[in-house]
Amino acid sequence: MGLPPLALYIHWPFCAKKCPYCDYNSYAVGWHAKEAALWAKAYIRALETLVRDYPHHRLDTVFFGGGTPSQMPLSVLESLLSAIHDVFPARADAVEMTLEANPRDISKGLLQSYYDLGINRISLGVQSFDDDELMFLGRDHNAKVARDALDAVTTVFDRYSIDLMYGLPHHTTALWQGRLEEALSLGTRHLSLYQLTIEPETGFYRPFQRGDYKLPENSVLADLFNTTHELCADRGLVGYEISSFAVSGQECRHNLHYWHYNSYFGIGPGSHGRVHHNGQTHALASMKNPAAWREGILNERIGVVEKIPLTPSEAALERLYMGLRLREGLNRSVFQDLQNGGHIDLAAYQALCAQGLMAEGGETVFLTEKGRLRLDGVVVDLLKA
Repeated sequence: MGLPPLALYIHWPFCAKKCPYCDYNSYAVGWHAKEAALWAKAYIRALETLVRDYPHHRLDTVFFGGGTPSQMPLSVLESLLSAIHDVFPARADAVEMTLEANPRDISKGLLQSYYDLGINRISLGVQSFDDDELMFLGRDHNAKVARDALDAVTTVFDRYSIDLMYGLPHHTTALWQGRLEEALSLGTRHLSLYQLTIEPETGFYRPFQRGDYKLPENSVLADLFNTTHELCADRGLVGYEISSFAVSGQECRHNLHYWHYNSYFGIGPGSHGRVHHNGQTHALASMKNPAAWREGILNERIGVVEKIPLTPSEAALERLYMGLRLREGLNRSVFQDLQNGGHIDLAAYQALCAQGLMAEGGETVFLTEKGRLRLDGVVVDLLKA
């Protein structure tokens, strides 16, 4: 039996500006290039610490997220990739390596540098191809910059994805359908499509609370969701996860690790991880403040990562929630294990099936199209108190 697969998430928390919808651990602050070597050292030390504490994994994917990883100095990226290859000896082309990029940062030269260093997949944060929507979302690029960036990506990379956002205040089903058709016409083989949500402590929160604008009604949001899945399917992009659509073979392997509830490390300020170790699942959490994280890592590694053993009920909740995001759902044997462990309310499951929210087929238990609109409620109903 081979080593268990591992996904590695690397969080770069710095951005040129903070978008008003963003509730990620990101900071629109400047820092000096002379600090690049210190950041590289901190990331490498964090990686080495996790590998020491949780050895014996096979690296399958790496994902640089943020923040804005396309603003990470190439010297930091190069040093970190070299360290990754040192601690996880494997064929470089066997590992999916994704980097999130901001369209404003993109040039063909930079993309070629990424490719030469071993990055083999780009996730492009477009959000919209409409100038007014981009302005509303606080993005630092316009539609032309987004299209030019996508053109550059396609000249260097075979595997890439673009992010788009729907459910904006003015979105109707017809308007969003036009936006999505435009994106699909560009030939991308992977789309990550997210509904705008207003989170506390974001730039949008207070204006929203004041009533400066309203999001579409739930019935409209349901129509947008259904239209998204139907239109993508018509164009050959299967909604393999609630927010992810791909041509067969173009699915994001890294995100599949999360949804299949495999082990993953998170390094960088505010990063998280889950590791299945000695029969127990450990939740890993890093300091959010970038300066505190870096100094903690570089000075005895104290207080940088919390390692919290999850209770069986907590792990069951996560496994259900993540697995049911997938169109294929949960393997029947996994679902049965959760039921045998006393975590699934069998009567609730039977009722959900009778309501047309869940179903069984082949070797899996999954949400129906109707059920996918009610993921959170379904999981709450399924879990025994």
